[in-house]
Amino acid sequence: MDLLTFQLDGTRYALPLDAVAEVLVAPAVRRVPAGPPGVLGLAEACGRIVAVLDLAELLGRSAPPGAPRHLVRFAPPHDRSALAVGQPLGTGTGTPGAGHVVIAGVPHVLLDTAELLKRASGG
Repeated sequence: MDLLTFQLDGTRYALPLDAVAEVLVAPAVRRVPAGPPGVLGLAEACGRIVAVLDLAELLGRSAPPGAPRHLVRFAPPHDRSALAVGQPLGTGTGTPGAGHVVIAGVPHVLLDTAELLKRASGG
């Protein structure tokens, strides 16, 4: 399985590349009043408005200081949502296990876009 990798608070994460439409430098994110806690706000990504998800909040982790550096826009049918991530970003190949994947001998938490969106909507 081909994967996009990144870190949050010292933990390594991976998303299947087939779940990713694009990675872009994070544009300005506009907060939404009374929005769900797992949603940072809205941003424009290549001419479309996307909901920007806060991975730290969705996973119950501490948020890194500063604004996110990149957005990972999900592939259809979730392409109206994006995940805010920092650096470093990378790619790798691994065989998934139960909620994890090992890439070049290093374990990563394997994320599921549908589950992240469910958490963001309060489900």
